Amino acid sequence: MVDPGENVSQTVMREFMEEALDSTSKGLDKKTEDEVKAFFAHGKPIYKGYVDDPRNTDNAWMETVAFLFHDEKGNDVGRYCAGFLTFPF
Repeated sequence: MVDPGENVSQTVMREFMEEALDSTSKGLDKKTEDEVKAFFAHGKPIYKGYVDDPRNTDNAWMETVAFLFHDEKGNDVGRYCAGFLTFPF
């Protein structure tokens, strides 16, 4: 979720670092953080809008932004995820 005062692109990167790199418990070294920031600077938004969610009401609803990030050879952020992320190719 987007924190108050945060823009969506910051949220995408923060969530990746928290969930995939476990940055909340061990922190990240400066080099890793810089590499992740450089990778996430090139994301392309592919959808922005309403999403079906059980919390939606007539007066409030969830919206999302989906980004495309391409790490063709897995040499950028893909190398940090080797071993615990699998893709259905």
